[in-house]
Amino acid sequence: MLTRAEWALLLAGAGLLALLMGTVLRLQRINEALQAELVQQQQYVQQTAPLEQVHREMVRLLATMAERGQDGDGRIRALLAAHPLPAR
Repeated sequence: MLTRAEWALLLAGAGLLALLMGTVLRLQRINEALQAELVQQQQYVQQTAPLEQVHREMVRLLATMAERGQDGDGRIRALLAAHPLPAR
């Protein structure tokens, strides 16, 4: 039979173990959620990377049109001035 001190120590150890298991499970759920978010972000980057080249080509074409004077009312120049491309 266990003494009162042994029983209290065993009970405290079991409580600590249960607390640690709960913490591990919570951290595992947080980790899974973060991994799922990372996968979504990676997928977004992979899907939008090809669109960047298309965007740059469109801007280049619009700039060429504005430069050649094919922009009758100046809207293309105003559009390009309002949304400058970031330096690369």
